[in-house]
Amino acid sequence: MKVLITGGSGFIGTNLLESCLGLNFEVLNVDIVSPRNQDHLNYYVHADIRDFIAFSKIVQDFQPSVILHMAARTDLNGKTIEDYSSNVLGVENLCKIACSYSFINKVIFSSSMLVCRAGYVPISDSDYCPTTKYGESKVLGERIVEQYSAKLPNFTIVRPTSIWGPWFSTPYKDFFDMVLAGNFFSLGSRSCNKSYGYVGNSVNQILSILEGTPLNSQRVYYLGDSPSINISTWADLIATKAGVRKPLKLPYFIFKCAAIVGDSFGFFKLKFPFSSFRLMNMTTDNVFFDLPVIKINKYDVIGIDEGVSKTLSFIKKTSNF
Repeated sequence: MKVLITGGSGFIGTNLLESCLGLNFEVLNVDIVSPRNQDHLNYYVHADIRDFIAFSKIVQDFQPSVILHMAARTDLNGKTIEDYSSNVLGVENLCKIACSYSFINKVIFSSSMLVCRAGYVPISDSDYCPTTKYGESKVLGERIVEQYSAKLPNFTIVRPTSIWGPWFSTPYKDFFDMVLAGNFFSLGSRSCNKSYGYVGNSVNQILSILEGTPLNSQRVYYLGDSPSINISTWADLIATKAGVRKPLKLPYFIFKCAAIVGDSFGFFKLKFPFSSFRLMNMTTDNVFFDLPVIKINKYDVIGIDEGVSKTLSFIKKTSNF
């Protein structure tokens, strides 16, 4: 199978590319940055998916049967939709290309759970409630896919939840680093429960969609693990596995005071490691129940204990990454 991955140098893309190689797929990574994993350099071509002509030529030359679209700007720092043009124009370019070449049999588009705010449970795939420009850009991307849906080959949209594991970066690499350094403090009973996803499971879920048939013609899947995880319990597990002190539990009002200070610093565009936004994320449950993607996963599930161990091993081996 010939698989083209956009954004194969990113977090999920790096893990996805490695798994595709393990399955003996012929793989090409299209990205504007070089691979995080230097072993992937031979499968990499530099290109911007916003450049339709250049992107189209690469696809035409490689002639993939499958495109896994992982490329995106994923931070929350953008102020306008234009800051996230990769998530909008890049998706439209891919749709035009996928509609133009008959050798493309399947496309998987990566979106985000942030098409809806934390804690909001959508009643349908087209029920959106974003609160960030990043989330808005992903909504626009999904709507573009829908506009082209009649002409697109077999396609699926995946919405990663809170994904973590080897080759990660902000925010969960920071979370692990804080726990390991003893700089993470727990909210105790106020800590939230979330649907997190170990990246190895998320990749297996994508591959199961790729290799199988969508459940009841389902077009949108959330990627994640079940059951949900309490962030304080998770932090304790990481500390125990790493052999470091478990995070101290502090009263809520201390976090609230720190958030006010952080907001004040932010008003003057000064950096501070905490804010009301972060406090809200730490205290707002965001759980997706009965994820359909878990039912179609063809691979063995990696449990949280094993996932944490693999992640800690990765951090130890790549401390200068």
